Amino acid sequence: MFIPEIHFFPSIEMWWKSTSDMEFGEKYESKFTEFALNADIHYYIQTSSSSNIKPYIGGGLALIFSKASVDESHYGSSSSSDTDIGIDFLDGIEFPLGSSSTGMLEAKYKIDGADAFKITAGFTIPTGG
Repeated sequence: MFIPEIHFFPSIEMWWKSTSDMEFGEKYESKFTEFALNADIHYYIQTSSSSNIKPYIGGGLALIFSKASVDESHYGSSSSSDTDIGIDFLDGIEFPLGSSSTGMLEAKYKIDGADAFKITAGFTIPTGG
């Protein structure tokens, strides 16, 4: 059965964080990188027919690849990598950006090894079909 208010929305996310500090006379650097393949579902909430803004709620699963590394001047360096399955909870709006593209603003909470709350903005461009 086809439900027009529900759409499959695959996406890719990547973020990283690096820090460098000096503690007890020792310099250290740490890095964390996360790459996620998301398979989310958006449920579009009905609004008035004259509104161009389309609010939605949704959720989905994510395959997450992460890497953490630490480099200390005295002790050397170490790193580890991990692969997790995450769960996404999201809320957002879509709005027109001209005749062919759509803008979006979204809040997402991802539960995995490194739980995160994200606010993202972006746009989609139709690819035909």
